[in-house]
Amino acid sequence: MAKIGIDFDGCCVVALPEPGICDVDTGASEVLGDLVKNGHELILWTCRNDDKENPYNWVNGELRTETSLGEAIRWFSEHDIPLAGINGYQEETQRIGHARKLLIDLLIDDTNLGSKYTVGEVEYISLETGEIKKIETYSLDWGWVRDELVKMDLL
Repeated sequence: MAKIGIDFDGCCVVALPEPGICDVDTGASEVLGDLVKNGHELILWTCRNDDKENPYNWVNGELRTETSLGEAIRWFSEHDIPLAGINGYQEETQRIGHARKLLIDLLIDDTNLGSKYTVGEVEYISLETGEIKKIETYSLDWGWVRDELVKMDLL
């Protein structure tokens, strides 16, 4: 079975320009759940972190109670998608030590060359202001991702 790295923003959830909450269903949870059911392991690979220097961990000059990384981890938990690792995994560290290149079989990321997207207007709640904002944004096209995974015999 494959070890699959999965990006979060613009991939599992729509891309937002600031810390915020958006309930748009991208279709990621269904496909990722199917990957796990087929015996594959998912490793969350994201720039989100718990670092106090990360501006996405602050709102109105206050450190958030839930970090941006914690928010991503909660999303996987709420969708019953187990993670084999977060920005790495134990066996990788034992084999090669700390590295910034993930030792995986496949990476699902919205920045991949050739990726297909869904684009549209969404509403989200700004954590900075509490206001509802509308923006044009994108996420990975999970129908396309599913088709590609089937072609690769992973689903």
